[in-house]
Order: sequence, then structure tokens, then C-alpha cells
Amino acid sequence: RLFRLMKFGRYMKSQNLVVNAIKNKGKELILSMQVVVFLTVILSAILYHIENSVQPDNFGDIIDAFVWSLSKFIGGVGGYGDFEPITFWGQVMATIVGLLGIALFAVPAGIIGAGFVEEIETIKSDEDLVEKNKLLLSVFNFEHMARAKQSKKKIGLENIRRRKRK
Repeated sequence: RLFRLMKFGRYMKSQNLVVNAIKNKGKELILSMQVVVFLTVILSAILYHIENSVQPDNFGDIIDAFVWSLSKFIGGVGGYGDFEPITFWGQVMATIVGLLGIALFAVPAGIIGAGFVEEIETIKSDEDLVEKNKLLLSVFNFEHMARAKQSKKKIGLENIRRRKRK
């Protein structure tokens, strides 16, 4: 039933807007996630080198520091990471990891928001083009000369002669 509901979403404009925004901004989203993972690895390595001498049980290797950083991203759920850095520089690194956790959600949200704006602008420009096309087609559909003069006035070509207009 859940898959049926997802199929039904194809016919909803709002879901198409979301899907198109994410598709169009896919490269930017992947790049932002790569930057976050890269910074997490670097900060975890620095945190390991700072805290290993003080807490060898908790920060035994870089992988432990990396898993600790990831557990801080999701709020420490799961019981891992119940320990905190003790040294001043370890606490500074932990603060930076916390700010990076905020960026983990804020940056993709901004990218997707920009994608929404672009999609909405594209839809509006397409609607404007359709209206302009209808106007142009209606201008050149006339049966009498008086209608032709009205059409020229409507689009701002009243000073152009008939041969030039064609």
C-alpha cells in the first residue's frame, strides 16, 4: 500500500517539484556530503591525537574518534559516545564537530531550497512563454484589415508597414 501511495504521488505537482529540485541539485548535495565526511575524518584524526594520551580507553584509535563524531551528529543515540573530551583542545575539536553536525543538515536544506526556487521560476517562465505564444498566435489570426490594425497596436507595431511586419 505504501508503494501505491508513492506511485500516486507521480500525479501531484508538489511531489514532482520536490523530486525535480533534488534531481537538479544532486551534484551539489553529493559534494556537500563529501565535504562533511572529509572534515569529519580530519577532525576525528585531530581529536584522536589530542585525546589519546589522556583517554586511551575511549579514544583508542582514529576509528573510535570517527564513530564518536558520527554519534554526536545524531545526538549520541545508541549508547556509544557517552564520554567527552577532557582536554581544552579536545573540547574545541568537539565543538567544531558539533557545528559540523549542524551544517550536515543546514547545507543540504539550503541547497534543496535553492532548487525549489529554481523549479518555481522555471514553471513561471514556461507559463509566461505559453501566454506570449498564445498572444502572438492570436495577433496573426485576423480576417479583416481593421483587426490587423488592432493587432499591430496590441503588440506595439503600429508604426511598421504591412510588408515589413510579414
